[in-house]
Formats: sequence, C-alpha cells, structure tokens
Amino acid sequence: MLAFAVGDVEVQSKDLPANARAIVDKVQSSSNYTLRVPQGLTNFATFNLGNAKPLNDAIKFLGGKSTKVATSISIIGNVLDSLLEGKPPTPELVMRADMPTFRPSIGGKITLPADLTMSLLATISLQGRKAADSPTKRSIVKGVTMGMEGETKFRIGKQDVNIVLETAITQSTGAPEFSVTASTFKGIPWKKAFGIPWLTIEDYRMTIGQEADTVKLGIGGKTSLGSKRFDVFTSVATQAKTLGIPIPEQINLALDEGPNKIASLGMKDIASIFVEMGKAVGKNKSLKLPKEFPDIAIAGTKKGSGPFIAITLKAGGAAGIDMGGALRVLGTNLATIDKAFIQADEGIEIRAKTAKLGVGPIKFPYGDVEIVARASSSDRSFPLPKMIIK
Repeated sequence: MLAFAVGDVEVQSKDLPANARAIVDKVQSSSNYTLRVPQGLTNFATFNLGNAKPLNDAIKFLGGKSTKVATSISIIGNVLDSLLEGKPPTPELVMRADMPTFRPSIGGKITLPADLTMSLLATISLQGRKAADSPTKRSIVKGVTMGMEGETKFRIGKQDVNIVLETAITQSTGAPEFSVTASTFKGIPWKKAFGIPWLTIEDYRMTIGQEADTVKLGIGGKTSLGSKRFDVFTSVATQAKTLGIPIPEQINLALDEGPNKIASLGMKDIASIFVEMGKAVGKNKSLKLPKEFPDIAIAGTKKGSGPFIAITLKAGGAAGIDMGGALRVLGTNLATIDKAFIQADEGIEIRAKTAKLGVGPIKFPYGDVEIVARASSSDRSFPLPKMIIK
C-alpha cells in the first residue's frame, strides 16, 4: 500500500478504511494506534531480512532467524517543498519494522532468560556534493544507518537484569559491520550489582563481541561509594554455552579528578566505604564516623590518574575492595602500597614500604608502614586508625 501526503498527517486507527487498516495493522504493535505519515511517500510492504547480509549476520549472532517482516518505508526530507522552491531535493529513506519474537542466544553461547522482540529502524540519505579532486564533478555521498532495539533480561550470576539490547550496522570502509550493546533499562540503576549488597551501578552498559570461538563482554557504568564517584568497568569471556554470564572475579573502579590532578582516596572516604559495606551486610549498623580523620590517603602516582581500586569477589560470595598506589601522609607520598583492603568482616588494612622521604622535619628511613582499623559489633564510633612505622 502506498500513502502520499503533502504534509505531515496523523490518522487514528479507527478512522482508517478497513482495507488500509488490514495492511497497516501488520506494522503496529497494538490495535489502537495513531498512524503518522510524513510529508512525501510511504510504502507499507514486506521486507526479507535475509537479503541484507549485515542485518542477517546480526540477527544470527543474537540467535534469531531472518524472515519476512511487515515494514513501513517513508521518503521524507521536505521533497515537495524543495521542488516547489526550485531546489534539488535531498530525500531520506526511513524504514521501520517490528521483528518476530525469539529467545536470544548470543554468539551461540549466552542464552538469555527472557524472549526478545526488536524493532528495526533504518535510514538512507542521499546528498550530492562536489568531489574534492574535481570541482566540476559531482559525487553522491550516502549516509546509511541501520539498527535494532528491544527490551529483555540478561542473567549475570544469579541476577536477571533488565536491559535494552541494541545492534547497529555501520559502514565506513569495506564491508558493513555490526555491533551489539546492552544498556540501562529506562534509566533504572542496577542495585546489588553482581550480587554485591553494597554496590549500585548507574548508567551501566555492555558491549558484546566475538573473537574466534569466544564471546566477550565489556561492562561499564558509574557508582558512588563514600563521598566519591567512580567509573566502573570489567570484562567477561566465555567459550562454553551458558544461561547468562558468570560473575567476574574483579571489578575495577577508577577515580577521575581531571587531567591536572592526582586523584586520591582519603582515610575518611575509606572509613565511609567500610561503614556502608558493613550496614549493607548487616554488620555494625549503629557505627558512626568521627568528625576528624588523620591526613592519610591512598593516591595515584601521576597526574590524570588515581590509585588502583578494585572490587574482588571471593568464592563464598563475599566481596571486598583492594587498593594500590602511593600512601600519602600530610600531602607527601610517604610509601608505596604493598597491600591494602577494605572488608566488611575484617576492617581496613594498609601495608606499605617507605622510601627515604621526609614529612616536614621528620625523616623516614626505609621501612614498613602499617595502618589497621577494626570495628567490633559493640563499637558505636569508628576507631581512628593508627600508623605504625617499623
């Protein structure tokens, strides 16, 4: 069916002629809808997904099957206005379609716990311009975008996470390529991320790809711990067939305080994180932080970066934070971290080795530095950590 409009038109489904509605209903997700026909020509027809190789490859990668789908194809771009003004039109072709529902099996490895219905959107624009090497010769520049999107669930460990799964078909040079990403479902934060009671990830996003017989996923987002805001990133790879993906052994956290600063995590922030962790797992719920803390921090070692910070997951499911970098005291890098961690059930421990440095009038030889803070269930106030140099 062809629909021609001299301007943008909206028609309620109940007002369509019966023969027109029988066709248009095929490309709508419900029986009650508003048909929007842009200025120009719109064709309601069927499209064989298998005829578009990159699109067919993307569907197969996700575990679906290419088939014929009902589509609406519109030629838009103020074509009529341009012709009436005596200007060459620059049309844009827009195609929309709802694809058949299927149960995703990404790369033939990762099966998702819920079905997926994706919507296809493709645009093709043509614009004439003069070639750079010949001012009198015209070349046609083609802009093509094509992608699919749908809402489903992704299993990570024992959690089913709501996501929006997207594919994009791009072409810069050579053959078209496709990419697959998954992102936050309607902006909802991922609470108890990776099964960790005290970790909430916002704006999470996954990139999914395949190398040889391995499906690889990169996961990123943002989180807040203590008074600090962190970038979160980790990766997972699987060669075996699984329902969802396993929990990674390490989740990296990065502090970014700008290119001209060395980011650091102060003792107050470290203690705040410890208290947050304890409350989330039911320990030390009444523990309060003191108002003042010693000027001690774990810092990065160069401008534009911060200390090493990573969440590590143990076999039993407990999670803690490991840290590394420089031990800063009174604004001076006093030592290099050997081992530092925050554990809800163990407390805070920092062990480092000094260099031959001084803090004000005090000079330190080579030696070991130890900072330990523990809190028992009977404590009401967080015990201030003491620094011991051996």
